[in-house]
Amino acid sequence: MSVPGSLAGAGGDWTGEGTLYLPWRTPSEFTYASTASVRPVAKGFLRVDYTWSHEGEPHEGLLLLTDARQDGAVSAVWMDSWHQSQSFLLSAGRGDEAGGSVAVLGSYPAPPDPDWQWRTVVTFEGNRLELTMYNISPGGEEMLAVRNRYERRS
Repeated sequence: MSVPGSLAGAGGDWTGEGTLYLPWRTPSEFTYASTASVRPVAKGFLRVDYTWSHEGEPHEGLLLLTDARQDGAVSAVWMDSWHQSQSFLLSAGRGDEAGGSVAVLGSYPAPPDPDWQWRTVVTFEGNRLELTMYNISPGGEEMLAVRNRYERRS
């Protein structure tokens, strides 16, 4: 296993801002300051720690990524203090070497309805890092949920 190649140079500290999208509320968009730390860990994983806030409450998240195989497949573990209960979201997807991004997809239960899906895209281009997340209904409707945009701090 190894760090996804498209994110290999993303290590370091990042600062920026983000937006939380809650389409069922008015207003539906909430902006916040955010920081991120990206580090290779455990011989092949890439750890992305990030902070953010909503309605004055601080939150944090963690995303672990790794190339699962030689063919570009990527696996991920995600957790966030606001978005989830006490469970991990396991996801799988692909890296895009040319585009500098990794996209993974996981699913979560929403009883009594069918499971929903959560798509996470990490994009790295030079001194810019973006973490974008989408909520996908059982019917396939994809809605922007989170977009964090960062610039390299160090």
